[in-house]
Amino acid sequence: MATVGEENAISTAPPVASAPDKVEMESADVEKGSGELEGGAGTATLRETFMHATRQDFLLLFVGAVAALLNGVGDPLLIVLFAGSLSAMTDTDKVMETMKMIAILFVGIGFGLQIVGTVQYLCYVKVSSRLSRKMRKAWYAALMRQDIGWYDDPGNNPAGLAAKMPSAMLTYEEGLGAKLAMGIQFFSGFATSIIVALMYNFYITLLTLGLMPLIAVSLAWLVKLNSEQAQVKNRAYGAASAVAHESFTGLR
Repeated sequence: MATVGEENAISTAPPVASAPDKVEMESADVEKGSGELEGGAGTATLRETFMHATRQDFLLLFVGAVAALLNGVGDPLLIVLFAGSLSAMTDTDKVMETMKMIAILFVGIGFGLQIVGTVQYLCYVKVSSRLSRKMRKAWYAALMRQDIGWYDDPGNNPAGLAAKMPSAMLTYEEGLGAKLAMGIQFFSGFATSIIVALMYNFYITLLTLGLMPLIAVSLAWLVKLNSEQAQVKNRAYGAASAVAHESFTGLR
């Protein structure tokens, strides 16, 4: 017979779940975890994008941004010089002197743009490759920390992750490298072009600016379409990789 202390211990002990209850609890936890992962998925913030960057990386980004700004200023200046060369042809007396000066300016500006363009490319490509390498290691470490139930989710198929990671890292590296540098360069060129256009013809510039919202809407739609197509491509590659992995595994 059990003593009074044993009876109290038995009465205060938590109930032991049966096998079906354990299965339901585990499946609920897995669904909750996958739901949290799906809910947390989305566009990364600026801090998350550069979370592995060091002071040296930020210094290279700053130097590359300055070079990109200078590179963007060069294109409007070359257009102004080209327009000046066309106008100089109307004056037959001083056409050779004017064209010599414009040719020298063309060579000087082109040489300067070559230098800043090289600095721009080297800085951003170096930073993007370094951050991409760190992100790959962090992604792999995060995958190794997941519970075994996390891989039971069809969206987290281990066979598809092998194809998803290189594709995502390629997009990450391109976005932080040449494309980010070109974005800064084009913004600088756009701002400089607006200033130069206002100086030469104020009314035509205002008319062009009035049409800018239509161009901005079309560009936003194009960016959204490209983003959706990239996501569809990544899912398709992941599914194809999973099927190929299962097929070759089944041959053994």
